[in-house]
Amino acid sequence: QDEIMMTDGGDKSRQPKQQSHLPQTHKNATRIQLTSNNKIPSQILNVISSSTDPSITLIELDKNPLGDSEVSRLAHALMTNTTVQTVSLRNCKITDRAVQALADCLQRNATITSLHLDANRITREG
Repeated sequence: QDEIMMTDGGDKSRQPKQQSHLPQTHKNATRIQLTSNNKIPSQILNVISSSTDPSITLIELDKNPLGDSEVSRLAHALMTNTTVQTVSLRNCKITDRAVQALADCLQRNATITSLHLDANRITREG
């Protein structure tokens, strides 16, 4: 995969049953391509950072090899976001360093209530 999925809550009764581990894929999903070197485009980070748009409630980046520095950039952008509730970063090749950035983000952002970090390189210290 090489895209970001940002979605709203949508009508859950009409959603396909594709991903049981997350809120199901929403019919109003916005898919945004990552750059060729697996970076989140700066303009997208700016939208995330300044967003008060209630339609953006989920960011899913599963199976994208983002690494620590890119997830840290995302965490920084999310610090001021007031609408995203769920962030999924499964299998994104992140380590304890990115987890620390996400922890800092969660201390400042009470809107995020669900964070998925399965299948990464996170130790017990992370």
